[in-house]
Amino acid sequence: MGSLQVIYSELFSVQIKQPFYENGIAGTSVTAPILDYSIVPTVKCKAVLQRLDLIMKSDPNKGGFTAWSRTNGMSGANKLLYFKPKPSDLLTFVVSLSNPYFLNYNALASAPAADRIYYFNNLVPDPLVPKDELHLSLDAAGVSDSDTIKKIANSYDYVHSANVAPGTAKLKHMDSGYEVLPNSHSNEGGQAYLSFDLMGFPAGKCEIQIGGVLIETAYHLSEMGDTPVFAIIECSLEELVLPNYRIVENDGSITPQRPRYSLLFRNRATLWRYKVLLEDNSPLYVELNSLTPAERVDFLSKINIISNDTGVVFIPTIISDKQFEFISDTPKPLKEKYISSSSTTGDSLSLALKKFVNHPTISLEDIKVNLPYPPKHQLDAIGDPIIYSDVLLNL
Repeated sequence: MGSLQVIYSELFSVQIKQPFYENGIAGTSVTAPILDYSIVPTVKCKAVLQRLDLIMKSDPNKGGFTAWSRTNGMSGANKLLYFKPKPSDLLTFVVSLSNPYFLNYNALASAPAADRIYYFNNLVPDPLVPKDELHLSLDAAGVSDSDTIKKIANSYDYVHSANVAPGTAKLKHMDSGYEVLPNSHSNEGGQAYLSFDLMGFPAGKCEIQIGGVLIETAYHLSEMGDTPVFAIIECSLEELVLPNYRIVENDGSITPQRPRYSLLFRNRATLWRYKVLLEDNSPLYVELNSLTPAERVDFLSKINIISNDTGVVFIPTIISDKQFEFISDTPKPLKEKYISSSSTTGDSLSLALKKFVNHPTISLEDIKVNLPYPPKHQLDAIGDPIIYSDVLLNL
């Protein structure tokens, strides 16, 4: 009697990229990468995975996961799935953050709205992108605020800017077509106040329509409970998805080249601001006090931060007897590890506070070397979109 052979083939993969990290994906430990997030299937997704005999396998080295499907036989060059998906089958994954500094060093909203989450799916209208580099963000350049969606749970209140006739407003679940009317509706002062009870309403993407016109899109998080949701990733198994983004063909087969989806979180660029305070017993402060007023002015004008990278330049903005401030001339991308772009041997970026900068007769002298890089855990976003990374030094 022959043995039963069960074959699983790659269905698709999802990768999260973070250029902040030296490896472009995640921080590393002795044993394995340390991801800033977790990606888990929803309850409904787990049921679909089980019914279709699909396996989700995490891959920390690539910052994501790969989905595998049981296959049986061939259709030309394509492999046939053992269980053919239904057109309505949807795989939904929840991304939750485990690193609170993720929002600091990635170029996302510095103060994200509490009622919005990031939402991605494989229905991206980009037919030309290669199948091994399929962006799930709307912009091929990376994730942005345009990828967010309103989140709702339990109930949904909406205020419309005009009166709404009774029976013309409804909330529609986009995958199933399930619809509900508002349980509360009033017109006051030229505005309509609508409230929807979401008990029993399916989880997923939905839209409020008034008179058949789309007004707002939202995502119902009924399955998530207390799970802090950062993002939703949905992968449709529908055969009408664009060919390069498509997972399954109309005959239930998969092509040799599998779709590889990715999310690029660009690293945030900030103005680096160094604040230097002089103590009364600081050698530099003592040296300043030994100068005449005219000498002091000239001496102070020749203090600056100097780097070994021609692209990292600082401008003195405050110079006094006891306080200096230097700001980078342009925003610099935050990184896990800084390398001098001027070095041909991969030297680390070095920063030093020096005196006699641009002095015609006296050579540069160090005041303090090996200045620390800007911290990842702190930003000054009060003047957003201008964001500062501050370093405070006491000498």
